[in-house]
Amino acid sequence: MKSLLFVTLCFSTCPLMVVGRHPTCNFLLEVERDQAECLRRLREEDAAGSHKESGCKGVWDNIACWKQTEIGETVTIPCPRVLKTVFGRNGNISRNCTSAGWSDVFPNITSACGSDTSQDKLVFYVVVQTLYTLGHSLSLIALTTGSAIL
Repeated sequence: MKSLLFVTLCFSTCPLMVVGRHPTCNFLLEVERDQAECLRRLREEDAAGSHKESGCKGVWDNIACWKQTEIGETVTIPCPRVLKTVFGRNGNISRNCTSAGWSDVFPNITSACGSDTSQDKLVFYVVVQTLYTLGHSLSLIALTTGSAIL
């Protein structure tokens, strides 16, 4: 009976297994999924014979997928899904196809799809001020109580 109680006690206090991923792993997994989808679409375009001799080839640039286009055209796409998930901002990014190849992304991907750092700083300073005030208030209460006891 004691051994049954011991086994029951051991199994009831064992921590349960939780299956989950670290947020960084989720981010990288989403980027890999988007890359695979992009490369699949680009291969399908090549196989369909829609490849243009002049212009810019479709490309994966480590965060977004750009379809092939003619020289002089501008391609505009929504912010990559993974950045929408992380920062919650909807925006558009663009690239021009020039005779020298793809231009840089504009507007800057951080400003179009990233976090609003001024808002983050404001929240940080409000939290610091609140904790500072709370800490000093508790210290004053402890000092007053200690002085009253003596």
